[in-house]
This record gives sequence, C-alpha cells and structure tokens, in this order.
Amino acid sequence: MTRWLQKYRAGGLYELLEMKKAPGAKRKIHDAAIAALEEELKTGKGFSSYGAIVEWLVTVQGGAPWNRPIA
Repeated sequence: MTRWLQKYRAGGLYELLEMKKAPGAKRKIHDAAIAALEEELKTGKGFSSYGAIVEWLVTVQGGAPWNRPIA
C-alpha cells in the first residue's frame, strides 16, 4: 500500500497504471542455436517432441547449444 501511495505521489495515476516488463531469466541456448532452430521451423517439417528438438540441436550445432546442462 505504501509503495502505491509513493508511486501515486510521484507520478499520479499514470505511474500506477504503467506496465513494466520484468527482465526475466537469461536464455539457456546460444543465439546461433536459436537462429538455426528458427530457420529449421520455417521449413515446415516440425519436430515430434522436445527430445527431437534437443537431438537436432546437438547434431546440427556439433554439441550442446546451451550454456549449461538442461534437465
């Protein structure tokens, strides 16, 4: 409640209604792997499962395309 009042006093109703974007987590997959995956998806072939995507990424990228192991 106190933060709401502080925001209102600082910027009025506009400040209270402003939508701010959360920073979110950093990507776990390299930008090059994302670009390659986007291009593959444009072909229309698609993937049958998450595992198929991971297998494709490992094959095409020559190793794990993520910054750390994923479960």
